[in-house]
Amino acid sequence: MQVSAEFSKNRYLAGTLINMFSALIFINPEHYVTLLIFFITVLANQYFLYITVMGMLGELKYKFKIPAPVYGILKFVVIIFGFYYAMGRMVNKDLFLVSIYTFQLIILVLSIKRVMKKN
Repeated sequence: MQVSAEFSKNRYLAGTLINMFSALIFINPEHYVTLLIFFITVLANQYFLYITVMGMLGELKYKFKIPAPVYGILKFVVIIFGFYYAMGRMVNKDLFLVSIYTFQLIILVLSIKRVMKKN
């Protein structure tokens, strides 16, 4: 029995938009640009996570000759920058930013469907 994963782009996009627009409701308009930059770093972080995992599993053909661990390091650099930037601009919103990131991780997990194939 072989197990593989399928990624639902529609489910991920819908969940991401719900997460982003619900975050806009609870934040002051002066922080919209900061929140947008934070969301971009979160999405880049998850993209690099996808590249790292699929590269290590051997299921992804790279366009560039960069090894998977480099993408893993880049993933951490991007998310650290995102949190550092957003927490510096949005004082006393640390828990809010962490909850946005947590919900985005949950959306990522719910967008992945495990497929079992019998040989």
